Amino acid sequence: MTSLSADGGALLVPDDSTAEELALRAQEELIASVSHELRTPLTAIIGYLDLTLAHDEMSERARRSIGIAQRNATRMLEIVSDLLEASAVSSTGGASAIAPEDIDLSEIVMAAVESAGHQADERAIAVDTAGVRVLRAWADPHRIRQVLDNLISNAVKYGRDGDTVWVATAQEQGSAVITVRDDGPGVPEDEVPHLFERFFRSALASGSTTHGSGLGLSISRDIVRAHGGELTATSTLGEGSTFAVRLPPKAG
Repeated sequence: MTSLSADGGALLVPDDSTAEELALRAQEELIASVSHELRTPLTAIIGYLDLTLAHDEMSERARRSIGIAQRNATRMLEIVSDLLEASAVSSTGGASAIAPEDIDLSEIVMAAVESAGHQADERAIAVDTAGVRVLRAWADPHRIRQVLDNLISNAVKYGRDGDTVWVATAQEQGSAVITVRDDGPGVPEDEVPHLFERFFRSALASGSTTHGSGLGLSISRDIVRAHGGELTATSTLGEGSTFAVRLPPKAG
């Protein structure tokens, strides 16, 4: 970096941004490499646990223990997938690869709700889908499902036993909108702007027994933005949070 001194001469100021970029790139490559190596054995572990749980003669105590191991292995695989996704986004300059098509968002929403059903039932959390209506959009069904899985599972995971999660679809001002709202603990106002930052975890979440990678919301926003849309959040401490996914309603 070059700047002018008081007497009109030139000062050369070393710029170490290149070194920082190289270090960051090396870190991301290491994370991607380790995550890739972990994915295969974790997938195998989960597969064998599934086979073990299929044996009818297993005692209930053993079934519960293996079930705990299975859920934790599945969670580890989700974290590994998040790390790989974040690494892939970084390597492409922040763009998530999508393959959009004309889809009915209500079908994707209901599939994501069904997937979270067991997790919600364990916490006696009701998932209200009365507001889900047929809504067409130009989007990648697999990537939008990834976003909804994250939003709905977060609402259940960080909610309180007996809470309610509301999921709805609507067309607003030319956009197809999916909202996921909960009456959970919410987050402090000063933390809301940071919710989509990589590795950010709310102080409330950090103090709970529920753990995550801090990447899910960041990846979800990248996916929605790759569609030409936006993912936003509002939250009130002690009252709950609302996440809104806005997408182009159709092609062209």
